[in-house]
Amino acid sequence: MDQAVTACGNYLKQHHIKYLEEWLEACIEWIAEENNGLPSSNELTNLVYEQWLMADLSEISLPSLPLRFSTGKAHSTLQGKYCVQINSIIDIGHSAYSQLQKIKGQEIDEHADDEEEDNNMKEFFAKGGGGSNNKNNKQNVKGAGGKWKETSSRMLLMELTDGSQTVEAIEYQPIPQMKLEEVSAGDIAHWSYRMF
Repeated sequence: MDQAVTACGNYLKQHHIKYLEEWLEACIEWIAEENNGLPSSNELTNLVYEQWLMADLSEISLPSLPLRFSTGKAHSTLQGKYCVQINSIIDIGHSAYSQLQKIKGQEIDEHADDEEEDNNMKEFFAKGGGGSNNKNNKQNVKGAGGKWKETSSRMLLMELTDGSQTVEAIEYQPIPQMKLEEVSAGDIAHWSYRMF
C-alpha cells in the first residue's frame, strides 16, 4: 500500500497537484475495495486522478495559489502551473440577451443573406437610431424583422479557488483547452495558463 501511495503521490506532484496525504490514502483504499485489490500502477494513478477531478478542492487539497494572492493588488498577474476549481463562470463578452436567444434556440444565422433585414437596419440608422455617433456601429441592434445580431467575442469572468483562497480571473485571450459548453461550476481546471 505504501508503494501505491508513493507512486500516486509522485504522479500528482509531477502534474502540480497539491493534495492531503489522508485523502490520497483513503482514495487508494476505496479503489482497492471497489476493485477487490489494487489495480496496475498506471490504472491506479488514472483512477486516483479521476477521483481528484471529481472532488471538492476545499476538502482534499492543500493551497496552491501564492498566500494572500486574493487580497493583494486589484490586478495581479499569476504565472505558473496551478490547479484550481471553477466556482462560477460567466461569459461577459456577449450580451445577456444574445445568450438567452442562444439558449432558446433563436440565434441568428450570421451568414444568411437577408436583404430585408439589411434594409431595416439602414432605415433604422437613417432615422438616427443608435445615436448620432453610432452610424457605423451596427452590432447589438434589433431590426424591424425582430432579429438580433451581435458580433462580440468571448470573454469569461471566472471565480476560481484552490480550496483555500478564492480569486476572480478574466479570460482576455481564448484558453484553447476550455470549451464553454463543456465547463460548469465545480469543475477543476488543470491547465497551465496565465491568470490576472
